[in-house]
Amino acid sequence: MAGDKTKFMTWDAGNNRQALSTPVATGTHSAGDAGKVVGLGANGDIDPTLLPPGVGPTVVSATNNTAVQINAGRFVHLKNVGVAPGTLEMEHADATDGSKPANGFVLADVAIAASGNVYTDGLDNAIAFADGPPFVVGDRGSRVFLAATAVAANQGKPTKTAPSGAGNLIQSLGFIVDANSVTSLASVDFMPGELIVID
Repeated sequence: MAGDKTKFMTWDAGNNRQALSTPVATGTHSAGDAGKVVGLGANGDIDPTLLPPGVGPTVVSATNNTAVQINAGRFVHLKNVGVAPGTLEMEHADATDGSKPANGFVLADVAIAASGNVYTDGLDNAIAFADGPPFVVGDRGSRVFLAATAVAANQGKPTKTAPSGAGNLIQSLGFIVDANSVTSLASVDFMPGELIVID
């Protein structure tokens, strides 16, 4: 049962009685949440925002201020905006030149003007087969690179062939660790490599 639908009995010391408590399933938490039960999300996993630093993937929140939706599985470039530190925007990563290397990826669609979670390490397991060359089951173990394209809606995709045009960026994204023919999704262990811009 999803964490937001489950109730647990806890002890309310202030009123010296039992009380119903809703588990924390996602979001910001603080010392005031001490003693609360962690609830699994709709996907059956513990949301990474509830994990302490150094445990699980590194996740940052950023806003999509581009003119296109960023689809699940796409690789993104993060940029700081404004004066306030930590004010992040995301855009599709692109290897057309060296200005938008991949800093992370998204596991859920991020609509225009919406905020979403960007994973800066870990497993990107939401890459649609069609977003590759396309990918097939036999691609397990293949290295992938950030693709170069001028079409905004097609940016942020991985490719098995490194870009080769003048001015293009060569950035290894990691290796395909799974390619599932049932879900038509590929998984890449995100381990960004050295950035090389072709002369």
